[in-house]
Amino acid sequence: MSNNVGDIDFSQSLSGFQVDRRKLTGATSAREQAFCEWFGENAYRGVGEIVELGPWLGSLTIPLVKGLSRNSSVADKSSRVHVYDRFVWDELMENWVAGTQYVGRIVPEGDFRFLYEDILQEYRSFLVVNKSDLSTQQWDGKPIEFLLNDATKNLEVLANVVRQFFKDLIPQFSHVAHQDYLWFAEAYTPICMYRLRDCFTPAYSVPDSCMVLFKNTTAIPRRVLDFQLDYESLTPAEIADACDWNLSILDENSHILIRAGSAWMLFKCGLLTDSRSIFEEIERDSKCLSIRYQFQRKVLQSFGLEKLLDLPSIPWFFSDRGSLPETIPDTARAIRYWDWELGWLWTAAESYPIFHSDELEADLEYQLGSINPRIFRNIDDGSVIRV
Repeated sequence: MSNNVGDIDFSQSLSGFQVDRRKLTGATSAREQAFCEWFGENAYRGVGEIVELGPWLGSLTIPLVKGLSRNSSVADKSSRVHVYDRFVWDELMENWVAGTQYVGRIVPEGDFRFLYEDILQEYRSFLVVNKSDLSTQQWDGKPIEFLLNDATKNLEVLANVVRQFFKDLIPQFSHVAHQDYLWFAEAYTPICMYRLRDCFTPAYSVPDSCMVLFKNTTAIPRRVLDFQLDYESLTPAEIADACDWNLSILDENSHILIRAGSAWMLFKCGLLTDSRSIFEEIERDSKCLSIRYQFQRKVLQSFGLEKLLDLPSIPWFFSDRGSLPETIPDTARAIRYWDWELGWLWTAAESYPIFHSDELEADLEYQLGSINPRIFRNIDDGSVIRV
């Protein structure tokens, strides 16, 4: 995958980009937040609007507008960021705000637009805030330079977003960032981009996250925008072709998630035998030890994955820390350890509750007793990570 936007090298530019690494409250990662801040300051040119879909509590909006506020190449920054959300509080959202000032602020099914606007008060002049049903929302036709998508949680919303917002992308200027591209329960998004592959090129995959950025290269024909995407029309052949295409454009660390996504799509299409076969193959691959795969696997058990994956335990998973000295050679400097209680995978380098995460490149201390989410303290800088 190319890491360039124009003549900008993402990897090199982001490695030296100084940001506040304290993770903001939300279902996004610190690296995704850092990327949005960098993009707002360095990649946005002001030739079109910025659109964010599904901002929730603004964990990506805040860094994006922070970056935009420092962007010296854009003179008119007023009302350039258009955000769309249902702003309806789901009971599950309480899990993501546990231990924060937002606990109990909004009742289930309550409107939290006021809370979002309060959080973004400092940057309110940059924003146009829309309470919206994105399955029917229309776009006013202004050119869109950057589309940040964290809202396509079902096929109906995805189809409307493509029809309404993709039509006004600017070839050779516009970028689309799918925040949950590698979340394998939303593998219809990689299938969608496979269908649009003649009009986009992959630009960047944010490390240790599910976010993938695409550059719009050519205008998208209307007939392509209006394609049908539902579980009834998906075929095993197209799912396989989309999987192969995505494997060809993404880095190897993402492959396990793309393969799992194709298996999940087969599962949703009712092809359980084919789906299970792919998951069994994945579970025999040592790369399934990645934090991202194991976290998603854990979450999706409640969606039916547990019954599908009635698989034997893999030998290198250890649920009992006390048994490790009998299993792991004394010479081992680090071990892969899956903690069923935490529901998270780490490379243990010190005694529990201290873990070293290779993917986060940090030593983490679990704050004993914290649940929903589990809270870890980054020993190096004191920042807090919620899982």
